[in-house]
Amino acid sequence: MNLFQEFMAFAKREGIPEADIQVMDDPNAKIVSFWENIDKEKFNVTLVLYSTNDAAEIFVRKRMKNQESIESFAKVNELNKSYRGVAFYLDNGTVGVKAYCDELEKIDKVLMQMVRAVNVAREEFKVF
Repeated sequence: MNLFQEFMAFAKREGIPEADIQVMDDPNAKIVSFWENIDKEKFNVTLVLYSTNDAAEIFVRKRMKNQESIESFAKVNELNKSYRGVAFYLDNGTVGVKAYCDELEKIDKVLMQMVRAVNVAREEFKVF
């Protein structure tokens, strides 16, 4: 079973409706995206599951309330100094955190990294 199939099996077990999951095909990956309500705010979680099954990227994004550029860039720079293994970024009115997994055999490592990224976003995106 590849990472995409394992993720879809996980989503089904967790009760995430298949209709709530967007899937895009790329020649080298499956891109899976869904929305989560966390602390009364909407977060978008996107997984890039490479067809080689040896790497995945995780993106967690939230629309910013205040889009004051200089202040937001300063906050993101401070966050990037504070964390290892994730990268924070601003993109088109959203703030995001990106994590990368490699040397994968099962979806478990991707899910652990996804939960870690969501928890970091939950904590740090309160200021945006």
